[in-house]
Amino acid sequence: MHLYQVIRKIVCVMVLATAGAHAAGRESIDWSNTEVVIRGDYYRAASVAYADFSNEQLARRAREAAAPDYNGDRKLVEYLSRIENFNIEVGFGNGRYHVRISPRLSAQVPGIFGGGAYYIIEPKEFKVVDRQYSK
Repeated sequence: MHLYQVIRKIVCVMVLATAGAHAAGRESIDWSNTEVVIRGDYYRAASVAYADFSNEQLARRAREAAAPDYNGDRKLVEYLSRIENFNIEVGFGNGRYHVRISPRLSAQVPGIFGGGAYYIIEPKEFKVVDRQYSK
């Protein structure tokens, strides 16, 4: 089973579980001011990019942060090892999806240069055609 399929099943289970557990809370959501609407094809392109980014970059940084002999900025590497500290942008142009994953600035880490990635995803098979990691 592909990571995309696993993520999709997890999201479906979470949505169903949340819907039942929070049915009373739905009335308090202002659906006219929804923060995020994700087209399915954009979600799939982002999922493909995330799978690669997670395996190649997030996992490497998590290993570095956990290494007892690591002598770099451990706080920064720990921050850059979690996807929730990134913004993900998806667009379509020149017949391909373009996904940019970039570190999100925060009070914890106010300035970051590098640490992200740029992907080009082929739309027919949703495969990575090109990737560039920023240092």
